[in-house]
Amino acid sequence: CGRGRMTNESEEVVIGTVKSVDSKSMTAVITDTEGKDKKISITPFTRIHSCMQPQNRSRTQKLPPEMLTIGDLRKNEWVMIKFFDTETSIPSASKILVNRNSLSEKEQETINAK
Repeated sequence: CGRGRMTNESEEVVIGTVKSVDSKSMTAVITDTEGKDKKISITPFTRIHSCMQPQNRSRTQKLPPEMLTIGDLRKNEWVMIKFFDTETSIPSASKILVNRNSLSEKEQETINAK
């Protein structure tokens, strides 16, 4: 997977927090910065990455971002989402960048314990 823009990617970007996640239906609800809820679809082609730096990574070490799955998304995490350019009623996410630094210490400890 290259870093270039895919031809079927929309220019739309949503920034907000995770309100809920449904792994069975592969959907999530995101509350955007204006307080509006937006339901999104997560497909097998959706790439989910964490932008949180692991505690043991040195600043000079260049490693790829941590890959996540829909099951890793947590309520109240800040996310930035790009979408596939489709005509579906529920927009399909192409990329989700998760800011794990936005969670409380207790929430981060729970994730790190896994």
